[in-house]
Amino acid sequence: MNVITKHFESVKEYFEEHTKLRMALKDIATFIGSLISAFLFAYGFRSFVAPSIINEETGVLVTPLISGGVSGLSQVVIKLLEVLGVAFTPDQHNLMQSILYFVINVPLFILAFFKIGKRFAIFSMINVGLVSLLISVIPTDWTTIVLIPDNYLARALFAGLLTGLSTSLAVRLNHSGGGIDIISIFISSKTHTSMGKYSLCVNTLIILSFTFLSDFRTYAVTALYTIVYLFTSAKVIDAFCLRNKKLQLQIITTMETMSQILITNLPHGCTVVDAKGAYHGNPKKIIYMDIAIGEIKNTMRIIKKIDPDAFVSVLQVHNVYGKFYLPPLK
Repeated sequence: MNVITKHFESVKEYFEEHTKLRMALKDIATFIGSLISAFLFAYGFRSFVAPSIINEETGVLVTPLISGGVSGLSQVVIKLLEVLGVAFTPDQHNLMQSILYFVINVPLFILAFFKIGKRFAIFSMINVGLVSLLISVIPTDWTTIVLIPDNYLARALFAGLLTGLSTSLAVRLNHSGGGIDIISIFISSKTHTSMGKYSLCVNTLIILSFTFLSDFRTYAVTALYTIVYLFTSAKVIDAFCLRNKKLQLQIITTMETMSQILITNLPHGCTVVDAKGAYHGNPKKIIYMDIAIGEIKNTMRIIKKIDPDAFVSVLQVHNVYGKFYLPPLK
């Protein structure tokens, strides 16, 4: 075990000394992750949201779910063109969806570049470009492996799972899938809340717009299943995106220096309350501190090193109002 630890430390030191190599490998890993994220979204969209399958009874395309985000806005634009008399073949429909998906994202890239971070914006653009490409090139045969065109509930659940995983993977790699994700990340970073609910609100407006432009009798039920799809996606996003999740620690200790050591090693403040033990009446300190969920292991390691007998309660925090430090996205 010691040999493995020493080898790991030597590799870590090597990459710390070779910054350019470390950054290059990080970018390559992020690109691979973006490719996987884009494929998950594109496959979920082509297979479950808007499958290119002809209904044998009616001779027309299977009724699509109403997608959320920019892909949903693309569907609204295409539906508006169809209302105006423009007809699309399945291949033309996929191509138009691909083009609109990229074009609508352009102003959102500008927002990401100037308000969130340059690297974030660049990899978000790469992710969107890959999705736009994959939507148009994924063979229809791949998307019909699971033939459930008439089972709207199954389609909604699978679509929500895949698109939610796609967004979560992108966010975990410090970028996004573009579109509404950029707006959700921007707002959630300012309010320190989860991003899933913002996506759900905007997507509800898209559902209403698409339903209004379509045959209400045809899409009323579809809209309800779309809400299941979007709700599933939002829950998956909130489950896997840990950036804005926070914990409150209540630390009971006899060590006077505990609070100062904590604020020295962590980018957060804390509040100290004088207390007294109930059994023996010994003086104690209660330290209240909010941390990001990803900092819990390091924080507990510091606490146990200072005071092995410290009593720590960990509470989940839904919202934080006031100043709370999160490292900015680059």
